[in-house]
Amino acid sequence: MSHDLSRRAYLRRTRPALRRMSHLQREILLAIRFEDASYPDLAERHAISVEAVMEQFTIALLILSRCVGDRQPWWRRFGPW
Repeated sequence: MSHDLSRRAYLRRTRPALRRMSHLQREILLAIRFEDASYPDLAERHAISVEAVMEQFTIALLILSRCVGDRQPWWRRFGPW
């Protein structure tokens, strides 16, 4: 597999990852990525602890990285750098 996935290939691999996540994991991942939501905000929104938000976010990132199979660090896909 190439170290540099095209945007289209990355999106094609992202869809199954989102389907594998629980509803809560998907909501937390998308809120952090697109809404710039903080852990305390999400904890209040979902009536769970901040630690639970962190755990669900970690699991979502693991699912995403496994499905994408990209060798680049995951954080390079989530920012403009």
